Amino acid sequence: MTYPSAKTIADRLNQLHSEEFGGKKLGRYRIDRELFKDISNRDKLERVIIDKVAKALLDEHDLILINLGPFFAILQAKKALAWRNATKKTVHAVVARVP
Repeated sequence: MTYPSAKTIADRLNQLHSEEFGGKKLGRYRIDRELFKDISNRDKLERVIIDKVAKALLDEHDLILINLGPFFAILQAKKALAWRNATKKTVHAVVARVP
């Protein structure tokens, strides 16, 4: 069996990002592991292909793939830029409180 490349899988996931479903015209979404296997034409998801797909999604489509165990989340990288930054002071304070 011939498997699609990481780029092809990333292109498919990007297309899903642009599809209308779940009451929205486009945007972030979750996909469970079984559907990820379907979109990848694989019976088993190996870490190496997940990592390659994540890199292709970011490089080619500016999308982030987050592995959340039973499912994956896909969102625009620019959305993550708006998240708050952990500061050195805050990290050190947490380390001091939580051994």
